[in-house]
Amino acid sequence: MKPLGELRCFVEFYCHPQAYFQKKYQFAAPHRDVQRLVEGSLADCSSLNILDLGCGKGRNATYLYALKHRVTALDKNISAIESLQSIIQRERAAERFQAHCYDIESAALRKHCDPDNHYDLILSTVVLQFLRGEFLSAVIVDMQAHTKSGGHHFIIAPVSSPDFSCPIDFPSTFAPQELPNYYTDWQLLNYQEQPGTFHRKDSNGQPIKAVFATLLARKR
Repeated sequence: MKPLGELRCFVEFYCHPQAYFQKKYQFAAPHRDVQRLVEGSLADCSSLNILDLGCGKGRNATYLYALKHRVTALDKNISAIESLQSIIQRERAAERFQAHCYDIESAALRKHCDPDNHYDLILSTVVLQFLRGEFLSAVIVDMQAHTKSGGHHFIIAPVSSPDFSCPIDFPSTFAPQELPNYYTDWQLLNYQEQPGTFHRKDSNGQPIKAVFATLLARKR
């Protein structure tokens, strides 16, 4: 038997759309609570205008973009933002995906928010503890001012109390039940304070434990 001709094979890589950036660019998985939010409570919401405040390398922002949302990713880490901008350019994603260097303490979201299209969702996961305490109120007020009526805030931040102080010396942490006080004019959909762990490890190589506040609120 002789072959009929030259044999050629073509191989393509397939994955779930929401895992595309994670697989192609080796991003860490998105925060599991962010996944639960957008695949649960907000699953019926499409084409949201989302701000990832303190986006880091972009694991949540790229995941949200892959779900067809419009995403603005802000962080003060220049190298992380430059890397994310390079990926956005490579993927020709700039029409609905922007990444910018931003000092959160400046409370100046007007620089990156369309005045005619405020955000449907602002998320900030394990970020606010890096702010100095005197700037925290202004930052949250600014976030609220740039959120649409009916829009949501989703915040995760460590809590420190006399019974269980945060083991990492951050510039600021919330006291127990403090975070909801910033949202008295909003509809508080969910608030919990639960034990969890940081990615950072202790001297024994174990993830550092802390108590974390998780807040989901809707603007009236």
